[in-house]
Amino acid sequence: MIEKKIASVLKKLKRENSIQVMFIKWFKKQPFFLLTLFFIIVLIVSAYFFIKYLNTRKLLQNPAVKAAQELEKIVSQIDKFMELPTDEIPTMYTVADKSKLPNQNFYEKAENGDKLLIYNKVKKAILYRPSINKIIEIGPVSTSPITATSSGSTNGQLFPSPTITLNPTISL
Repeated sequence: MIEKKIASVLKKLKRENSIQVMFIKWFKKQPFFLLTLFFIIVLIVSAYFFIKYLNTRKLLQNPAVKAAQELEKIVSQIDKFMELPTDEIPTMYTVADKSKLPNQNFYEKAENGDKLLIYNKVKKAILYRPSINKIIEIGPVSTSPITATSSGSTNGQLFPSPTITLNPTISL
């Protein structure tokens, strides 16, 4: 009985070995195939990273493109929760330091990193928190001058984010 098991194991090893040998012989005969396959893989990976590089370079040369993309992304996220005006592009601010916000009820729940969208035509302000994908506050706006100062590219930021020194009076 043990001899039968040994014989079946030896047959199996011979069969596997012959398949491995055939596989190795085929690849030895086909070096052009291997080189071509390797070259195609390298070419695809290189093209992917080159396209990523070009997009990043374009964004670095024109930060307005990055801001427009971010605005479009935020508006599309908020549009899932409520109907937004389609006839105007909102002004978007990022809360960089919540301690500089006016002492109004509208800003009580604001946190650093929140986005403030102001629609001037319809006199509406929306405070949105992207980290949890929720609208924090909505209120009417009576417009007065808004000043935003740009805090340069510190702390490894690629693009300056506006620091809010808001003067709009938001009456609730």
